[in-house]
Amino acid sequence: MNLTKRQKKYIKNNYPRNPVQEISKSLNVKIDVIVNYLRLTGLYQVPIKKGYSKKWFKTNNFYFSIALLVLSIVIGIYCFDKKLYISGDNVEFIELGKSIAAGKGLSGNPKYPFGFPLLLALTQMLFEQSLLAQKVLVFLMYISGSVLIFLIFKRFIGERWAFLVTFLSITNPFVIEFSHYVMSEIPFLFFSFLGIYLFEIFKDKSLKSWQIYIAILGVAGVYYVRSIGIVLIGAAIFYYFLIKEWKKGLTISGIFFVLLIPWYIRGKTVSTSGSYFNQFLYKNPYQPDLGYIDFTSFINRLTLNLKTYFIDEIPYGIIPYHFRTSMVHGAILPLFLGIILTGIFIAGLIWAFLNRQYLLSVYGIFYLAVVMIWPEVWRGARFIIPIIPIFVFFSAYFLYKLYKIFHNKLNIYLNYGIILSLALFLLLITFKNIYSYRGFMKDYPPEWANYFKAAEWARDNTPKDCIIVDRKSGLFGTVSLRRCIGFPLTYDKRTIIESFYNNKVDFVVVSSIPYPHIPMYLVPAVKEYIDRFEPVFSIDNPPTYIFQFDKSGEIPE
Repeated sequence: MNLTKRQKKYIKNNYPRNPVQEISKSLNVKIDVIVNYLRLTGLYQVPIKKGYSKKWFKTNNFYFSIALLVLSIVIGIYCFDKKLYISGDNVEFIELGKSIAAGKGLSGNPKYPFGFPLLLALTQMLFEQSLLAQKVLVFLMYISGSVLIFLIFKRFIGERWAFLVTFLSITNPFVIEFSHYVMSEIPFLFFSFLGIYLFEIFKDKSLKSWQIYIAILGVAGVYYVRSIGIVLIGAAIFYYFLIKEWKKGLTISGIFFVLLIPWYIRGKTVSTSGSYFNQFLYKNPYQPDLGYIDFTSFINRLTLNLKTYFIDEIPYGIIPYHFRTSMVHGAILPLFLGIILTGIFIAGLIWAFLNRQYLLSVYGIFYLAVVMIWPEVWRGARFIIPIIPIFVFFSAYFLYKLYKIFHNKLNIYLNYGIILSLALFLLLITFKNIYSYRGFMKDYPPEWANYFKAAEWARDNTPKDCIIVDRKSGLFGTVSLRRCIGFPLTYDKRTIIESFYNNKVDFVVVSSIPYPHIPMYLVPAVKEYIDRFEPVFSIDNPPTYIFQFDKSGEIPE
C-alpha cells in the first residue's frame, strides 16, 4: 500500500509525539506500512519498553551493555592513575567536598554548583577523605556512562553502530584521562546523558503523568553538576517548541525556572566577581586590567575558538589519530582531514535535525555556541570532553544514513571489506592510544615532577605556620600542607612585592610549569628586588626554585 502525501505529512507531524499504533488507527493504515515509511525516511525510533522484563536479558541490548561495561572497566583500570591531577580545579572540588562534609556548605564559592562537591563530601565521609576513593567515584560514573551512551544512541542508529560509537567515545584519550580525575567533566558527561536518556523515554508523556517530571528533574539536575548544563535545559524546552507543543513547552519552562532560580539567587548573594558570567565579560579573566570585551575582541575570540574547535579539537574527538592528553600536546590532524571530519560531523548533525532528532542536535548546537564565545584563554579540549560522544554520534549518523542508502548497491565483498578496514583502522588507533597513555601516566611531565618535589620539600622543611606564594596556590598547598596564596597578575613589580609584605609571605615558588603569568609577572618582580630573596631549594631540568622572602624592614621604593 502506498501512502498519500496527506498521510505522509500527518505521520511526520505526529511522530514520535504520538505512537505508531495511534497514528495507524487515525489513518486506518497498517502499522507495518507506517514503520517502513519511517525507516525509509530515517525518522523511526526504536521504542523503549516499559520496565525490563526477563526477556530483555536475552536481547542484544543486554549483551552489548555488558560488553561495554567490561571494556570500560578493563580499559579504565589499565589506565587508572592514582596521582593527583595537575589542575587546581580538582583541588578546589576536593576542598569544597571537605567544606560540605564539615557542615560549612560551599564556603562562599560563586562558581561551582553543589552537585559534584556533594558527592565528593559523601565519599570523603565514608572513606576518610581518601583521594583514591574520590577517583573511584568518578571512575564509576565513567563506566556507567558507557551504558547510557549506548542505550541512547541505539534508538537512532541501531545496536551495532551505537556500540561502535560508544566504544570510540569511551576510548578517546581525553575521556580515558579524565575518567579518574577528581574533576567535573566525567560526572557531567554521566549526568547529562542520564538526563537525555530520561527525557527520551518520558518526553511524550502527559503533564498529568509523574514520568514527565522524572525527565524534568533529570535534565534540571545536570545544571547542578556543571553550569553549562543550562544548555541541555534550553534544548529540552526548544524541543517542545519545535514540535509545536506550546503549552507543554511553556509549562515545562516554568518548572525549570522554579528549579533553577534558587541557585541563581544564591550566586548573586554570595558574589559576582568570581562568577562565570563576569569572567566571560573580561577580555582575559587572568588580566582584568585589560578591561571588558568589546566588538573587536569578541570577533577575535570567536575566530580563535572556531579554529581551535572546528579544525583541531572536534576532529580529534571523532578520530584521535595522534596521542594527546591535557599534559601532552601532540600533533593534530592535517588541515584538510580536520575539515573533512568536521564537515561529516556537521552534515550528520543537520541530517539528524531534519529527521527530527531535535534534543541531541539542539543540545550539540547550544553547547558549541557557548564554547565558541567563551574566553579564548581557556580554549582547548577539556571543555568539550563531555560532548565527545555527541561528535562521534553525529559523524556516525551521517555514515549510517549513507550506508543504508548505498549498501545494497555495493558488491558484498566490497561492502564487508570497507567495514572491516574501518573497524581495523579504528581498533589500531585505540590500542595505540591506550598503550601510549599507560606509558604517559607513569610519572608527571618533568616540569610538574619538579613542581611536586618542591611542594614535598616545603612540606618537610618549612614551618607549619608559614605562608607560601605560588601560581597554583591550591595545588601547592594541598601537597605541602601549608597555607598558600597567589600573587597579583600585574606588570607592576612594586605592587607584587607590596602584596608579599602585606600578606606576611615567608616563601615564594618560581617554577617552570606552563603558566605564562610566572615569567610574565612573578619572575621580573623577583629579579627587580632580588636582594629580598634567598634561594633555599632548587632543582634543574627544568629549573624550579623556592625563595625565602625577607619581609623585615620597610617596603622598598
